[in-house]
Amino acid sequence: MERKKTASERIILTINSRTNYGLRLSHETKIIYSHTSKIIKKLIEEGILVKSEKNGRKKELRLTERGERVKEAYIKLNEAYNFVI
Repeated sequence: MERKKTASERIILTINSRTNYGLRLSHETKIIYSHTSKIIKKLIEEGILVKSEKNGRKKELRLTERGERVKEAYIKLNEAYNFVI
């Protein structure tokens, strides 16, 4: 049995070099786009994500150093949860 992940956690765990903008994150995480946008805005305000406008209209996202630490913590939490079960 897998632990239920929050929407923010799913977005943080999904971000990588290929999946790095809102619409693709929405598709990959199966979260509606409007909700994904709100979460992205919140994560940017919290200093977990930063965005740039490199790719035309698409705003590419990447994890900050803090975001990388949060992602690692989520990975460890999931591993520990799976180990216990």
